[in-house]
Amino acid sequence: MLSLIIKQIREYFRSPANVFMGLLFPVLLVFFLGTMLQNLDIADYDIGEIKLQY
Repeated sequence: MLSLIIKQIREYFRSPANVFMGLLFPVLLVFFLGTMLQNLDIADYDIGEIKLQY
């Protein structure tokens, strides 16, 4: 069983595309989206009172 796991890991890391899409791309995506969206929740203006009628 251990030899099968080692074989699968070697096959996975043999392809640069697998390593990029499986490991590096998610890390880069989280970093870039986190950097771009970190100030998204800051409101610059007040919209006032909202009245709802039921």
